[in-house]
Amino acid sequence: MGKDRLPKSTSTKNHETTYTCRQEPRLSVSPPAGSEKKIRPPIKPPETGACTRLSDPMARMVPVLAAGVIFLMTLVIAASYLNRDNYYLTAANGAVEIWQGRFAPMGKEKILILPGAQPPLAAKDVYSKNDMNVIAFNYYIDRADMLLEAPDMPEFNGIKLYLKTAMSYGATNEMRQAVRNRLNQIDMMIYLYKADVAASKGTLADFKKALAYMGQAATLDLDAAQSDLVNKKIQFIKELMADHQDKNITRPGAPVNVPADRKRPQLDAEPPAK
Repeated sequence: MGKDRLPKSTSTKNHETTYTCRQEPRLSVSPPAGSEKKIRPPIKPPETGACTRLSDPMARMVPVLAAGVIFLMTLVIAASYLNRDNYYLTAANGAVEIWQGRFAPMGKEKILILPGAQPPLAAKDVYSKNDMNVIAFNYYIDRADMLLEAPDMPEFNGIKLYLKTAMSYGATNEMRQAVRNRLNQIDMMIYLYKADVAASKGTLADFKKALAYMGQAATLDLDAAQSDLVNKKIQFIKELMADHQDKNITRPGAPVNVPADRKRPQLDAEPPAK
């Protein structure tokens, strides 16, 4: 055991050497150029193509489907407008029915019934709006003429109603102007009739009333022949009124002629014998 132990050194030199080694600084070695660690951004994991392959076809289908829907809606609206411009005639129960296409690709609805009318000889499967207007216009004009040619006193109110209804179907300015001329003629006939009735009563007030009717007739849009007829009628009524005034002028003190139907009954002076 004594051999295994090292002898303690008593030399001062050895102690100094040991101390010197402990105090000896270490040499600093600089790292090689380019070996500094650089701060790099985090690396984004690569995207897998699975999601991309699933979403891209759907994204492309959305505008295609939207365009298809818009195209179908355009076709439906265009077909509805075309169907709305179609008119149909049907003969049923002694009348002609006029049908119009609905605002839909298919279908129709009844819009007018013309009692007693006959369908045109050259029938069509589909009529235009102008064709329908001409058929309705001629129908109401014929009805007005039938009332005007009646043997009894014409029903002027019914005639005017037919004419005004015909005007609503007038497709051209010429058709509408023809109806206006007929309405003016009817109004003139009405005023002539009222003036004749008033003048036939033979009183001054009735003569003035007859002149008022003829004044209204003169304001109508008449042709040259009609205006001449109205002016002659006014002159004739004025002459009748002047004759009436001359006959009713009495001299002072002259007896007044009272019509028999206007005389008051005279009471008998004596009571009737019992």
